[in-house]
Amino acid sequence: MVASNAERLGNSLRAARELKGKSLKAVAEPAEVSTAYLLKLEKGQVESPSPHILHRLAGELGIDYLDLMRKAGYIVSDNGAPSGGALTHALSGEPLTEDEELALATYLKMYRNGQVR
Repeated sequence: MVASNAERLGNSLRAARELKGKSLKAVAEPAEVSTAYLLKLEKGQVESPSPHILHRLAGELGIDYLDLMRKAGYIVSDNGAPSGGALTHALSGEPLTEDEELALATYLKMYRNGQVR
């Protein structure tokens, strides 16, 4: 089964939040969204989130805004400008599957918590 845009976006938001070790409230408040709305986003229940909200969430989570926009289903042209860090560029030859993205996020969280070396 292919995940919808809303589900892909939700999975990415949840993975980024968990990777940062932040609660829903700790992300929602500074991003000026309700915790209920952020939870709906993470569950894939919002089909067309506002680009303004995605921008604030990207800033709060330290993730790429254009990537969130693409996952939400918006058509985004970055005119070939590089985005993301070294890992993004290293993996840019082939897009990650949703499972690969979640596995990498899980591994990175474990690594940062000292569970993997």
